[in-house]
Amino acid sequence: QNKQKVVQIRETLKGIKSNTYRALSSLSRLPTFINENLFIALADDKTLELYNSLDVEKRQQVLNKMVGMKLPVDNSNIVNYLQGISTNFKQKSDAINETMVQYDQGIGELFGEGFKELDTRKVWDATVRMSSEALKSLPSLVQAMVPYVGIGSIVAGEAAASSLEKQEEGENLSGKLNANSLIHGVSEGFSDYVLRGIGKRVFKAIPKDAALKSIKQIVSQVAKDFGSEGGSESITLLVNKLADSYILDDEKAFIGFWSELIDTFLIGGALGGKLSAGGAVNTVISQNAQARQVNRTIKDADLNNVTELYIDPKATENSIKLSQNPVAKMALDKAVQAQVDAGEISIEKGDEIKNNFRQTEGAV
Repeated sequence: QNKQKVVQIRETLKGIKSNTYRALSSLSRLPTFINENLFIALADDKTLELYNSLDVEKRQQVLNKMVGMKLPVDNSNIVNYLQGISTNFKQKSDAINETMVQYDQGIGELFGEGFKELDTRKVWDATVRMSSEALKSLPSLVQAMVPYVGIGSIVAGEAAASSLEKQEEGENLSGKLNANSLIHGVSEGFSDYVLRGIGKRVFKAIPKDAALKSIKQIVSQVAKDFGSEGGSESITLLVNKLADSYILDDEKAFIGFWSELIDTFLIGGALGGKLSAGGAVNTVISQNAQARQVNRTIKDADLNNVTELYIDPKATENSIKLSQNPVAKMALDKAVQAQVDAGEISIEKGDEIKNNFRQTEGAV
């Protein structure tokens, strides 16, 4: 068990490093991708055929030189320098990927076997793998969270990376390939936009008037975020497969699709759910600390219940102090409702207590 943990931690760290290199490679290749689109618009069929006869690495350098010569200022040296950086980062990413553990079974298949056979070991192994794969996507989350340019850089970078990937697989540079690459970029950007929304909510500070969350609310939000990110990743996969199939006439696009779709949903959902759960844990910790402050204030005032602080409209040092606590209103509302239900105070008196609290809070 300990050995498995060490292996998964090592694989996760390697995956994060590899995906960081991949993101840097994609962004560095963006000027070349822009030139590819310009070249398609400018080149005739004969020139394009000659260009596609070159190996991928050589054709990128030639293309950048040809487009650069057509511009008012020749930028080909800079673009080819960035292309060299992109190639270097991609080679580093590929080298790491070659050392990664390869599994015979998909995560979804392993879950299916585990549940069918009631084998907790297989379910656990699938869960660990799912979590590990999700954490490998953290570089994308970091990139998506960059203000203003994060999502745009993902769209552009993924489009550039997709174009190179398809060319390395034997696809010629063409208007169809450029369109397919842009679809890949936009679909990836959509998925990361959903992930960014989850991340922004998780990392955002709890507002002063935040309501006390119940365990049921937390579980519901985690499940919702699991479904949101898992669903968005699945849609991205489907859109990319459809683009490959119908635009590039790739007959192999949907081979093994269902297994890949299940794994994509589980891994994407795991990252969204983990972020949400992490934020929920922070929320619970913060709320518990604030609740302890409420209890301490009541104890210091030598009172039995929070409602006693607001029976009198006149504000006191303790009532002012308590009104500044983010969970005080929720605690007061619950205490008033409990006393009303028990017949200790009337509904009108309860409303009066709540109003006194609001008055004190407003004055502060």
